[in-house]
Amino acid sequence: MHQLLRDGAERTPDKTALRWVDRDRALTFAAAVAEMEKFAGALHHLGVRKGDRVTVFAHNGLDYLMALFGCWRIGAIAALVNVRFADELDYYLNDHQPSVLIYTHDQAAAVQRAAKGIATLRRLVCMDGPQAGAESLPDLLAANFSAPDDPSDDSAIAHLSYTSGTTGRPKGACLMHEPTMCATRCIAERLRISADDISFGPTALSSSYQLVGNLLPPLHRGATVNVMSRWTQVQGWDALERTGASLLVGNPTLLTEVLIESRRRGGAPRCRPW
Repeated sequence: MHQLLRDGAERTPDKTALRWVDRDRALTFAAAVAEMEKFAGALHHLGVRKGDRVTVFAHNGLDYLMALFGCWRIGAIAALVNVRFADELDYYLNDHQPSVLIYTHDQAAAVQRAAKGIATLRRLVCMDGPQAGAESLPDLLAANFSAPDDPSDDSAIAHLSYTSGTTGRPKGACLMHEPTMCATRCIAERLRISADDISFGPTALSSSYQLVGNLLPPLHRGATVNVMSRWTQVQGWDALERTGASLLVGNPTLLTEVLIESRRRGGAPRCRPW
């Protein structure tokens, strides 16, 4: 999966690959590759190895995306938990037994509480700077640790996200590199995504829906991917128009809100023609 950024950097290094719309921060394909290497080096420095699980418990953002790519780059498994489940975080950690947990500062209390009983958990990493009992992600990235050789194992598990739990406790669903890449390449072809497209996916990155809808298919074609931390009907509509998104990846509730807001404003967001 991480090879998509390298491929994009070879074709169009200066084109925007990833954008975090809330903070108007973006990475070109070349910059995204460099950032991926920093994340990979930082994780390796913390002792993460091929097959290890790295929990990401955070709001949508560029650091979240680069944590995924950093895990994939060294053969680790990105294990994703939605921040809505803070009260049950211990269940998820016990289930997938991570070695490192990356989180945003506002989740510190839940993380400290849930981490106590996890024997495999060696390090906590706060995305927003130093906290008691946790490493600072900005400091780790600034140290520019060297990344290991790429294991290049297409059959390895890359991504672990959880089901909704409608028929019992949520279960971790695992996706391997090669079949997921094949599937998302087919999705890109069926949707006729091109390099000129701009994808927008404001739903939680902790869901595999983001992976196979908003992230990988556009990157197969060298398109731009947008993520948003906190969707609201008004702010989301404004962001759609501001980014000129040609592809919106959302759930029925979100799509309904776009429709309601469009009727209120007298038209849909002005986007690039598809």
